[in-house]
Amino acid sequence: MTNTYDGNGNQLTQQSATGTITNTFDQRNRLISTVNTAGGGTIEYAYDLAGNTHAVTDQHGTVTHDYDAANVLTATTYPTGDGGAAKQLYTNDDLGRRTDVWLNATANADPTKDPTSWQAHQHITYGASNKITRVQAWQGSDKATAVVDDSYCYITGIAVGGDCSAVKSANDTDKIQWAKDNTTGQTTSYTYDSNSRLTKAAQAGGATNTTWAYTYDAAGNRLTAKQTGDTTSSQTLTYNAVGQITSTGYAYDGVGNLTAAPEETFTYNDAQQLTASTKNGVTTRYEYAGADMNKLLKQSTDGGAEYDYTYGTSDQNGVPVITSRTVAGTGTASVISDPTTGQPMDLQTTDGVTSMWVIDGIGNPAAAIADTGGTAYTVSYDP
Repeated sequence: MTNTYDGNGNQLTQQSATGTITNTFDQRNRLISTVNTAGGGTIEYAYDLAGNTHAVTDQHGTVTHDYDAANVLTATTYPTGDGGAAKQLYTNDDLGRRTDVWLNATANADPTKDPTSWQAHQHITYGASNKITRVQAWQGSDKATAVVDDSYCYITGIAVGGDCSAVKSANDTDKIQWAKDNTTGQTTSYTYDSNSRLTKAAQAGGATNTTWAYTYDAAGNRLTAKQTGDTTSSQTLTYNAVGQITSTGYAYDGVGNLTAAPEETFTYNDAQQLTASTKNGVTTRYEYAGADMNKLLKQSTDGGAEYDYTYGTSDQNGVPVITSRTVAGTGTASVISDPTTGQPMDLQTTDGVTSMWVIDGIGNPAAAIADTGGTAYTVSYDP
C-alpha cells in the first residue's frame, strides 16, 4: 500500500490493491472531499464559521446540520425519495445532552415546545452520574405505539422495577443492577462478583424467562456459561497460560489470531486482519483499505451477497465513519451520522425511506423506525 501526504501531514492518497482513495483538505486541514476508485462516489463536506460540519453531500444528495449558540446539534435536513427534503429535530438539556429526537418533523414556531408533527420520536432520560436510565421510542405521530421502552438502574438497594430516577445517590455504581422492558413488563437483574464480573442475569415477568450464570478463573477467563429456564444451554471452556481457549475445536496461529472454532475457520493477512471466515462450508471474504488498513471495503460470501462500504471522516475516537453501503444487485444505502460524535443516526435505503436508529441505554442498536411511521426492525440481546 502507498500513501502520500501534504506539507501539513494530511493524507492525500491511499493506494492499495482495492483501489485509490483521494482526499482534499481546506486551509484549516479539514476534509472537504474524499473519493475511492473502488466505488461509492465522491463525498463532500462543508463547515460553518464555528468549525461545525454543516453539510455532507453524497450520491443520495446533501444532508445539512444546524447548531445552537453552544454548537450543539439542533436539526438535520435530509433528502427524501421524492426529491424533497425533511427534517430531524433534536432537543437538548442544559448540560448539552440529547433528550429527544423527532424524525420527519415540522418545527414548532415556539422553540420551547415539541414539533407540530413527526413520524418517529425517541426520548432519553438521564440519572445518577450522567447515566442513561430510560430510552423510549414511538412510531407514528403520537405515543400510542411504543417500539422501545427500556429502563436501567445502576443504584444498589433499589427493588427491581422500582424508582431509580435519583440524579445523585451514595449507592450509585458503574454496573447495571437491573433493567426493565416496560413494553412487556419483563425485568432482568444482574449479579457481579468482587471483581465486577457478571455472574448471573435473571429474567422475570416476561412471557418466557431465562437465567444465565457464569464462572471465571483467576485470570478472568470465563470458564462456564449456563442458560436455564425456557431456553437451556451450557458451555465449558479451558485456557492455556496466555488466555487462549484450548477446548476441542479451537486453534491459534503463531501471533495469537484465532484460526479455528467449532465448525468455523479464520484466515488473516500480514496486518493481522481477518480476510476470510468459513462456517458450515460457506466462506466470507473481506478486503480493507485506509492508512491503517482499518476500513472494511468489501464483504462477500461465496455464491451469496456482496457488500461494499464507503467512508468519510472519522468519529470522535478516530475510527472511520461509514457513509454508505452498497449491496450488489440491490443498490446503495447512505448512513447519516452525528457530525460531532460520528454515531450513526439514520439509514437512507435505496427506496428513499429514512429510518432512525434507536440506541439502547448501553449503546446497542435496539430498533429502526422509518420516516413513513413504521418500524423497520427491533433487536434484543442476551447478557
